[in-house]
Amino acid sequence: MKKTLEENDSIKDLGTQSRNSRRHMNNLERDHYGVDVPELLKTVRNLAEVMAIILDREDRNENSK
Repeated sequence: MKKTLEENDSIKDLGTQSRNSRRHMNNLERDHYGVDVPELLKTVRNLAEVMAIILDREDRNENSK
């Protein structure tokens, strides 16, 4: 099915609006919380990795006694 020029323009406009909305939300979150969602998710992922390492070390220490 071939899209008309108007349909293609509408799809491009929606993509542009979506990117602009995401950028504005990231700016709002950064201004309010000091961090945006992608940064927060990265921090939480790093924290989970560190906690897994700590728990693994504690488990090995308990098993070696």
